Amino acid sequence: MSDAPEKLDLTFIVIAYNEEGAVRETIEEIISLFRKVNISAPILIMDDGSTDRTAEVADELVRQYEVVEVFHHPHNVGQFKNISKGLELSKTTYYTSVPGDNQFIMSSFESFLPFIGKYDIIFGFPNNEHVRGRLRVLLSYFWRLYLFILFNVTVTYLAGMKVAPVDLIRRVASKRSGFLGAYETYTKAVLCGASFIQIPFHMRDRESGESKAFNPAKNIADLFRMLRIWRRIKGPGFFREGPEYRELRRIYNDYYQDRGKQAK
Repeated sequence: MSDAPEKLDLTFIVIAYNEEGAVRETIEEIISLFRKVNISAPILIMDDGSTDRTAEVADELVRQYEVVEVFHHPHNVGQFKNISKGLELSKTTYYTSVPGDNQFIMSSFESFLPFIGKYDIIFGFPNNEHVRGRLRVLLSYFWRLYLFILFNVTVTYLAGMKVAPVDLIRRVASKRSGFLGAYETYTKAVLCGASFIQIPFHMRDRESGESKAFNPAKNIADLFRMLRIWRRIKGPGFFREGPEYRELRRIYNDYYQDRGKQAK
């Protein structure tokens, strides 16, 4: 008789917008990971107002697997607003966000497991990112350099597989949607003092649907929006600490003290 699976204090938030051809494979790959390493954790599908059969497939998965739940947005709200809603619904200490396009090879997540709780955040970076296509790789390299110049943030890949504490991310969460909301939030999490480690993971070619990341007009607008965020955080001087930066430090101190109280 096999041992009961270990229950992870972590929610898998799976974001799916028009991913009828991939969301089932994404969920079943997570389930396969659970069976391989004998763990269990809640899986929350965020249906981002899909106009194809994604909602129906998600409902089928809820009926098929006890650990799966779904939240249906009535209309498309973007990546980070889905994460924010997922954090609101989560009942665990940590979460990881996974795109519903089945591009993340979930067996890579096994290497994250020993570090959960030892660092505030685990950032994954793809060690085979060429499969994402040249334009997306160049876009990622540019954003990496841009964030390093503005904030001295040394995270290789903010948009990848990660594990983060629900409570901390709620405290620093951006009100923006899309990729910029995620970039702003995780940049603030690093700036506030959160400890982190970076671990490689594997990706695969997209087999269905299309990427929502590359949009030249939006990408350029996001650069200017991030520059305004930098002005708020850093203040008038390039090397100074603005009031929002000091507020981020206070947020982390409060989070750390609250976490210590809960542990007692």
